Amino acid sequence: MEGGVTGKSHSSAREQALAALLRLPPLSAVAIQLQRLAGDNLELAEVAEMITADAALSADVLRLVNSSLFGIRRPASGILHAVALLGLNRVMTLVVTAAIRSYASPAHGTAALKRCWRHNLGCGLICEKLANAVDLDPDVGYTAGLLHDIGRCGMLGVWTAEYGKLLDTSAAEPQALLAAEETELGIAHTAAGAFLLETWHLPETLIEVARSHHDPPAPDVTDYTGLAHCACALADQFGFCVTGAPVDADHKIEVPQPWRGLVDGLPENFALTIGERINALEVHLLPGG
Repeated sequence: MEGGVTGKSHSSAREQALAALLRLPPLSAVAIQLQRLAGDNLELAEVAEMITADAALSADVLRLVNSSLFGIRRPASGILHAVALLGLNRVMTLVVTAAIRSYASPAHGTAALKRCWRHNLGCGLICEKLANAVDLDPDVGYTAGLLHDIGRCGMLGVWTAEYGKLLDTSAAEPQALLAAEETELGIAHTAAGAFLLETWHLPETLIEVARSHHDPPAPDVTDYTGLAHCACALADQFGFCVTGAPVDADHKIEVPQPWRGLVDGLPENFALTIGERINALEVHLLPGG
């Protein structure tokens, strides 16, 4: 899509962008199916069987389960054992983590995709940590944070060079970047992400997070979209930006209530803790990408 969408109608450019995203291989079928079934009364053996059916995915999940992140005394011998040790919800979050690491294979090895991966992972970890303070489910929060920018991953898979260059050379200001995405590629990553999650028939909560996480949250509502908005800004400030130009270290993020008090009360070492967990997760996943 060289030269952007100049001379085309916006709707035509958007339709072409959506069609291109559909041609990209979807996220892991196992990860999609498990997210569709989240909240159902699933049997441990049923979930283990689903994960084991994908050999590469199950190997990644086992590697994470047996890593130093969880401190298990005896390594899990298989997926069913892992589910029994860590619990169904935790293993399901690890499935999504491993699946996103393998998504958008055409862009693997690029600096832009690595930044997006680390940003998504940072948002997931931040959402997980903050969720309990506002009575939200930390596992859902983690998944919402991890998937909030799935549109960027998809766009890098389709337009690896074009979108990679845009992210490499852009400043971190969200609204300006959204506008540049629409101008250059015909679609913003928020719309692309919502479209992909809708296509995969994932829960509406996750779709809304992908669509609206850059919109300022309502001051009197604590939901997963507001949580992701807050986490996204924090991840940028902690140095996990998707763009080549980092956020100014002296820049103070504007966080509306009820999130402001939560952010102001974070411990001084919170950013360091998030960074350490990102590094640990990366070490225990397959290299490359």
